[in-house]
Amino acid sequence: MLAVIPVLLAFVLFQPGRKRTPVWWAMTGLWVLFLPNAPYVLTDVVHMVDDIQAARHSNPRAYTIVVLYAAFFAVGMVCYVVAIGMLERYLGPQLCATWIAAIILGLHALCAIALYLGRFVRLNSWDVVLDPGGLAAWPEYLTHRFAVGAIVGMFFVLVAAWFVTRAVVVDVLVNAKRVGRRFGVLR
Repeated sequence: MLAVIPVLLAFVLFQPGRKRTPVWWAMTGLWVLFLPNAPYVLTDVVHMVDDIQAARHSNPRAYTIVVLYAAFFAVGMVCYVVAIGMLERYLGPQLCATWIAAIILGLHALCAIALYLGRFVRLNSWDVVLDPGGLAAWPEYLTHRFAVGAIVGMFFVLVAAWFVTRAVVVDVLVNAKRVGRRFGVLR
């Protein structure tokens, strides 16, 4: 359910012509804070391996686990693509493609850091409200020798997953529009 929060916030925030008020900026900060929850599901692959190993004597159960996790990963990544796509559409008339690409890459980098902090340090988005004191040490966690490699690896996996998911989502939308026009549902 946390993967849906950035999509809902994006639909509120990134409407064409929406003015950037102090409330808008605060909500955009909240959007950035919750955005990593969508791709975070990819890190749950660690649980999938355990679940498959637990089902080793039942091939149908193992296949079911793979399909369920694949659906789980897909939903999270589609939420991530839609949330960022809403931002991209909002910024399109205001910024050049280079700046938008830089912003999106920056968001991927922030999400990779957040994925590391969430999976390995066990920090959560809601800790900003529930445990702000505990968050104060988060920069210290980035100095561990494992951190940089893990974050860089997560960044590349995240960017690759985003590109693939985005291509699939765009293709599905284009084909749905084409089929809708063919049958008179869309103009």
